[in-house]
Amino acid sequence: MDLFIKRMVELEINFRSIISLKPWAYKVAKKWEIETGRSHQLLMDQGLYRLNKVNETLEHSPGTWRYAEESDSSLVEKWYNLFESDTGMPISPIEQVKERVAMFLKEQEVFLWEDKGKTVSMMKKSRPTKNGVTVNLVFTPKEERKKGYARTLVTAVSSELLKDFDFCVLYTDMMNPTSNKIYREIGYERIADSVHLGFDKNE
Repeated sequence: MDLFIKRMVELEINFRSIISLKPWAYKVAKKWEIETGRSHQLLMDQGLYRLNKVNETLEHSPGTWRYAEESDSSLVEKWYNLFESDTGMPISPIEQVKERVAMFLKEQEVFLWEDKGKTVSMMKKSRPTKNGVTVNLVFTPKEERKKGYARTLVTAVSSELLKDFDFCVLYTDMMNPTSNKIYREIGYERIADSVHLGFDKNE
């Protein structure tokens, strides 16, 4: 940590936030504040969950999943910003979002749930390793919530991902009991406490 912070200061690299296991994140934040005077704030108290096997007894919502395509770009871009808003993250500029979404779609990383021809929920896979893959960007627009779409989408796609990986992982906002309950129902088990800390800008 000391070497990391020393090099960041030498190279004049000011990172805006850090995500890590709680003890590590707070240690880095404290050292960073002493070195730079930049205080930190809690952006999200997180739980890290792991899935080895999907709960096959869950009742599924109507519809089917599919990969997002180029024709879905505008919808995914809109939902990307709404996801940031819902989670209290900084809202990314639309040009930046367009670039990210184009890359996501090219790599077939975004999955959509459709019911009666209407797209009602989305999720994304990311950071694949030899053994595991991360699930993130789970979003359902407000008008389609409380219908089980997100839970069904994550269940179905997680099951699909487990054909290629030993496990799936995801981060949750511990202040959102609904999402934590849903993921536990699917079969995700909490394995660690993580935290997302943000740093004040230099004056």
